[in-house]
Amino acid sequence: MGRKLIIALIVVVIVFCGAALVLRDRPILPNSLYYPLKLSGEWLDVNFLTFEAPAKQAKHLEYSERRLTEFLQLSIGNQSARFVGSSDRWYELELARSEFMAEQLALLDPRYISSIQSVYEQSLQQLEQIWNSSGDQSELARFAVSAQVYNSKAIKTLIQKHWNTDADRDNYQALVRQRLEAVRAVLKAPNPKQQVQLAEAEQILDQGREIEWAYDIISSVK
Repeated sequence: MGRKLIIALIVVVIVFCGAALVLRDRPILPNSLYYPLKLSGEWLDVNFLTFEAPAKQAKHLEYSERRLTEFLQLSIGNQSARFVGSSDRWYELELARSEFMAEQLALLDPRYISSIQSVYEQSLQQLEQIWNSSGDQSELARFAVSAQVYNSKAIKTLIQKHWNTDADRDNYQALVRQRLEAVRAVLKAPNPKQQVQLAEAEQILDQGREIEWAYDIISSVK
């Protein structure tokens, strides 16, 4: 009897894992009964099918984009209210894992500094998606906070720990300028206070010495 039970459990596990892996890349939203299977498939993918740390880091960043896209789809359809807490937690978790792994990889090998930059660029793109979404902005504000946290972590890690050459300075200036242009685009017609803040940030950025300060000013524009 015990042997049959063990065999039955093994079969159940195999079927579960197979179904999860099949569903991991399907366009399934949090309001579906199959969504936990999709998340399980992603977990299996990262932990058992992806072997190199850089590839795992990239997967987590990819999955952060999925979590946001899924919620935006629900938000536009007015189906998001009961999923906002759990969706944001999953979203932030994927961003956190990706940013942490990128930082550790860069400390081990400078070749992976680009992984930190990818977190910055992806989280900025995600902020732009949130800002431009027609969904409920009170719900999306939670995602904006999560994206901002890791956007800030990424650029400050680059500036504070990986600024060694003039080429680095030029690159970080360009990255922060992307944030400046994104804010200008979403504001469209900034008020006088915002105009002063953005002009000040651009002036500091052009000087190329206090890039982090310029970033902080841009991030504070509301």
